[in-house]
Amino acid sequence: MTRRYKLVSYTLIVGFLVVISAVVLTSQDSFKGPESVVPAVSYEKLTADVYKEKARAALAGYSAIAAKENFTADDIRTIKDVFLAIKGMPGEYKDIHVRLVMALIQIEDSLISGNQKALEEGQNKINEAKAANIWLE
Repeated sequence: MTRRYKLVSYTLIVGFLVVISAVVLTSQDSFKGPESVVPAVSYEKLTADVYKEKARAALAGYSAIAAKENFTADDIRTIKDVFLAIKGMPGEYKDIHVRLVMALIQIEDSLISGNQKALEEGQNKINEAKAANIWLE
């Protein structure tokens, strides 16, 4: 075989493989674009007053649980889930919302691990958030 014949043969084979690969990848039913992987979810945007009321109610649940002598990680998880269920909060409250959820996660983890210092730190974070945001009381 001549050198030119080999080059043409290899080029045709590579080109054929590229075309076949492209056809197979674009025609697969299981392949869907990124927009179909994560469904579009739209949340109703809450007003500031509605968000504050929901957060205040969730935090009141935390206060009731924390007042008990022997609360558990499951008790805290319930409150954390209430916070996580609040969707569509106004942008100005996202930071406080995340800080409260993170504090609840820290408390939950500390109850599981038995780390008293982390428990107190998590409780202090919630108390600081309440002090800085009087509407949480």
